[in-house]
Amino acid sequence: MTLRALAALFLAVTIPVLAEDAAPKPSDDDAKAKAEAVKVALKGPDAAAKIAALEAAGGCPHAITAGAASLAMNDADDAVRIAAAGALGRMKGLEPAARALHMSLNANLKRPEVAKAIFKAIGGINHVTSVAIVSEFADKRVPLKDEKESDLAVAAINTLAGLKHKAAVEALLNLYKQQVGIGMGCSNGIHSAPYSAISGGLRTLTGQTFNSLPGEADTWWRKNKDRFNEDMTEKKK
Repeated sequence: MTLRALAALFLAVTIPVLAEDAAPKPSDDDAKAKAEAVKVALKGPDAAAKIAALEAAGGCPHAITAGAASLAMNDADDAVRIAAAGALGRMKGLEPAARALHMSLNANLKRPEVAKAIFKAIGGINHVTSVAIVSEFADKRVPLKDEKESDLAVAAINTLAGLKHKAAVEALLNLYKQQVGIGMGCSNGIHSAPYSAISGGLRTLTGQTFNSLPGEADTWWRKNKDRFNEDMTEKKK
């Protein structure tokens, strides 16, 4: 298995988070040790050693390990960058990990596989601060017809669908308006890949399927948003 394949496998396996009891918070000493191991590995030429150190750091969600993993987002090897994103993506709810990914996004846009890994990791963390970052990125690209831009826009939209927050629904609704128009107004056109991702994201977060009618999704949300908590769980009746 190549290093790139190893990193991709690591990303696919480690980011999904199962519904389990919260693990004990890692100690500062444990975080410092794993962060130091990452820093030492990054000084050497061995990509496999870097990926192994990052995997260990990802299992220790802490601001210290997040800071160390963020250093690998500048590594010369894309496989290492992907592994770093995967490590950060395992740190569910940790704001420093989300911030590290936000800060690394623009520097990795010319490396599409790394950028996609960053988006996937952002979704894994599920921090509310990510909604504005991801939605701004998608908002600038969804109307574009360039295939490469569209590809990254879809990755961003899929990330919004994984951010379980009311703000993510509203961000997707804003993108939806661009695709189907507002009321009887004009739209930016329904481009199949972004539109499918937006529709799928709204279905994931709200449980509703909308039929491309201008204003339909907005109207439903205005009538029903109070049914949901901020994390998009339904309120108890």
